[in-house]
Amino acid sequence: MKNNNTLNLDSLNLKIFPKDINLTLSIEHLSFFNNEISDFPENILNLINLKSLNIASNKLTCIPKEIKNLKNLDMLDLSHNKISRFPKEICELVNLSSYLYMSNNLFSVFPEELCSFKKLKYLNITDNKISELPIEIGNMSQLIEFRAYNNLISKIPESILNLKLIRELYFMKNKLEFLPKEIGNLFNLRILDFTDNKIQNIPKEISNLKKLKILSFRNNKIDFIPKEIGKLSDLMYLDLRNNLFNELPESICELPDLEKLDLRWNKNLNFPSWLKHLENKGCIVLT
Repeated sequence: MKNNNTLNLDSLNLKIFPKDINLTLSIEHLSFFNNEISDFPENILNLINLKSLNIASNKLTCIPKEIKNLKNLDMLDLSHNKISRFPKEICELVNLSSYLYMSNNLFSVFPEELCSFKKLKYLNITDNKISELPIEIGNMSQLIEFRAYNNLISKIPESILNLKLIRELYFMKNKLEFLPKEIGNLFNLRILDFTDNKIQNIPKEISNLKKLKILSFRNNKIDFIPKEIGKLSDLMYLDLRNNLFNELPESICELPDLEKLDLRWNKNLNFPSWLKHLENKGCIVLT
């Protein structure tokens, strides 16, 4: 499907990008999602007015350095391919500010070139084999949402404190063991999910996250819950399933907006009597 500024070639079982299509410079939105293309089509690299490019769910293995020509690109979806690295020239996409999706690829190293995207708002690196985040990730100061689950990340760099606008952080199914206290500086966080890691600590600085609504530490190795968790005044859902702690701070009972508290599969926990008070306030408590 094509109109004046959009070309859609989704789900056509294409193995190569058609060379007989008239690609005019007026095209701003191009998608050939869900095909079987293995070679990046060179004939799209001169579409200098392109704003969004969706090439997800193909068989691409590399991105050519000429991608730098797409100076007006605002959204790029490369997910579900077989890409393992980016050319350094990708950092010249200075207008990439809305979305960058690179999930379900073969990245083992976080491409440091991405840290130059200081306008980017949404970044998805899920389902790769990335083991480390660079310190320079703190340069991505406009990030609102960062999805990094299903990787091998073992440490969150302290520079994360520079992500002042971040609202949603997803680190499920990684290798995290400790959380930096700097996470308490992300004052705009609404969702924080650390499900399925090996985390042993909850820093007391988490109490600074006054806008947090959803917090999950499900399936970790936490042996102590700090009383400061009771200061999360906007918290609606707290998931503490399957950890190692044996007691809960009564301050949890003071959370005014808490709608659901999940405590299942905590074999060491002595369930306190004040949980009944939470239930009487309308909170669903799962034990």
